[in-house]
Amino acid sequence: MVAATAVGAVLAGLLALRQAPSLSVGPLVVVGLLIAALICSQLRPTFIAWGAEGDDITLDEALLVVGFALLPTPGILLASLLATLISQGLQRRPLRKAIFNASAHGAGVAAGALLIHATVGSMAGPLTASRLLALAGAVTLFCVVQGILVWLVIACASGSRFREVLAEMGPPAALSCAITASWGLLMAIAVRHIGWTIVLGLAPFVLLRALHRADRDRGRLRGLLQTATATATATSQSREMVQASVEDAARSLLDTGRAEVRTAPPGSGELGAALPTQSGGGWLVVGDRNDANPFDAEDQELLDGIAAVASIALDNAEMLDHLGHAALHDPLTALPNRLLFTKRAAEAIERCQTEGTRFGVLSLDLDRFKRINDNLGHLAGDELLRQVAARLDLAVDHDDTVCRMGGDELAVIVSGSGSVDSLVLAAQRLLDSLAAPFDLSGSEVFATASVGIARFPVDGATPDLLLRAADRALYAAKAAGRNGFMVHEPDDAAAGDLALERDLHVALDAGQLWVAYQPVVSADGGARSVEALARWDHPDLGPVPPERFLRVAEEVGLIAAIDRWVLDQAVGQLARWRGAGLGHVRMAVNVSARTLSQTGFEDNVALTLARHGCAPHQLELEVTEQTAVQEPLSVIDRLRRLRASGITIAIDDFGTGYSSLSRLHAFPSDRVKVDRSFVATLTAGTLNPIVAATIAMAHHLGLEVIAEGVETDEQLAVLAELGCDASQGWLFAPALPAEDAGAELLRRLPPDLCELPSLTFSG
Repeated sequence: MVAATAVGAVLAGLLALRQAPSLSVGPLVVVGLLIAALICSQLRPTFIAWGAEGDDITLDEALLVVGFALLPTPGILLASLLATLISQGLQRRPLRKAIFNASAHGAGVAAGALLIHATVGSMAGPLTASRLLALAGAVTLFCVVQGILVWLVIACASGSRFREVLAEMGPPAALSCAITASWGLLMAIAVRHIGWTIVLGLAPFVLLRALHRADRDRGRLRGLLQTATATATATSQSREMVQASVEDAARSLLDTGRAEVRTAPPGSGELGAALPTQSGGGWLVVGDRNDANPFDAEDQELLDGIAAVASIALDNAEMLDHLGHAALHDPLTALPNRLLFTKRAAEAIERCQTEGTRFGVLSLDLDRFKRINDNLGHLAGDELLRQVAARLDLAVDHDDTVCRMGGDELAVIVSGSGSVDSLVLAAQRLLDSLAAPFDLSGSEVFATASVGIARFPVDGATPDLLLRAADRALYAAKAAGRNGFMVHEPDDAAAGDLALERDLHVALDAGQLWVAYQPVVSADGGARSVEALARWDHPDLGPVPPERFLRVAEEVGLIAAIDRWVLDQAVGQLARWRGAGLGHVRMAVNVSARTLSQTGFEDNVALTLARHGCAPHQLELEVTEQTAVQEPLSVIDRLRRLRASGITIAIDDFGTGYSSLSRLHAFPSDRVKVDRSFVATLTAGTLNPIVAATIAMAHHLGLEVIAEGVETDEQLAVLAELGCDASQGWLFAPALPAEDAGAELLRRLPPDLCELPSLTFSG
């Protein structure tokens, strides 16, 4: 392309020279002046913005019009070629590029000269209308020839179509040519008549540069303000988005083809500004700007301003990224936390619903992790969790997610097929990764885990349901011996529990719960106490077994509210019975461990008794043996204070909690209730050793013994033989509504109260 352009320029010049006279000394002075003017024009062009793009306006066209009007063809060709070569050298352009630019310029001048000679022959004489038209045509042809040559090179270098380059660069070039050519015609007319008026021709050029400079400065200030405002308010953007915004602003404000944030300083032909941030230093670098519009000190100041704004914006973005990461990751192990688990599980569900695929959730819990904390300390426990997290993260596939849910509980979202076989293999890989010992500050420790497996959509359609299913399978794995895994098996009971959980939240307010009362019959046949028992009549399911809905209430945290409600109902009924003449009756109310551990429980009991006008000795609180064994000393002290106030304390379900004699001796209690599972084994002539030992031990400690679940006369006879103080069960009466229970209590008045008149009871 360069060679072809040079050959074309030479041929065009030779054709023009054939018809031109030789240069004399006078025109040589004009040639020199024209060369100097063209060099200045090409070295210091005026950049004019055209929308989002722009172009350089030089005085080439205007000077060429003057040259065509004053000089013969050899002079203007000589001036054009020499000026272009000199300006290219001063700008340190590559030799090939300099030759091409000079050749293209020469070809355009020669083409314009040929047009003049073909139309008017010579510009000598007055500037008539025909000569002015010839001048306009010559400069237009110059622009067209030079532009086509340049645009062809650009199209070849960029791989674009010539039509696309022409559409992009043609309109601003045509406007530039029209402006400067018109200006040149005016200058040519003035110079032909009064030579020194060429000085006046420079005034519009100087004014244009001044106006453009002021407008450019205002535009840069507006752009810098917009950049600062945009980056300061972009609090939700990531660092990458802020960086891209800063680079776009630098490209636009500095009119460069390239802007980037990087660690390397600027190189040759580039402009850079230091970019200090909290995460380390860097540079904002711009380059690829038009050689005719080189970087200057004002560009450096503008880039420094952009870099200052960018540093603050990038620091804010990095801080937000850090806060966002901290909100979604566990600080100890750096694993995703429960919040991110829920988010990614929801994304996996949405993806599977769209694609018709499956995935799984594994719930993992370290076996006997408490021993590490108790024996080696919590710092060792934390270190073990970090090492376990690192091993598990390496054991899963790239698309899987290991999360820490809290404590030593972890969960894994397993992508892929979601088949049982693939999930089992994943679970086994997790267990295998923990097989090697862990080094905890010189102590070699072995750790195992239990894993529960749940599948989408078989075991749940939400992250919470999937995790619950995996947890149930995890508990089954622990019950099976630990250091293993279990696959969740859907069952109707679990689904029913979910429905009960939902309905139980409204059962209290809807009046679906009520209290039944079962008398406790003494050995003499009298009833001196009664137990209050919660019952639920479900509007759709009918009566729900208490052992089922109370278990659900315990799991979901509703048991304390139910306990408080039952206490208030039972004490209120006790007050009504006392008003009806049954002041001897003591009311027994069951209290869960969760209720006992709540602050304010003692105050609530005292307020309830006072509100209904009942004495503390008329109330009995029943706690399970498991509560007596496992609860902390603070709960035991609370029961001790309640007992000191006059309230009776009974240990319920005795024999199922495997408590020691020393523990029972220290527990503040008045009565022991033998669990129905032991009473059911009593037959005539056969003494259950546990029942016999319990009665003997309790009597030795000064405690009264009550047998639960007595259903036959044979069981009652054996209990009497063992010296049991009282019994409770279907043999005497089931749990009854308040009105029927009151009638039963009346029927079973103790011997010392049987002379009382008949009474009527209502609930």
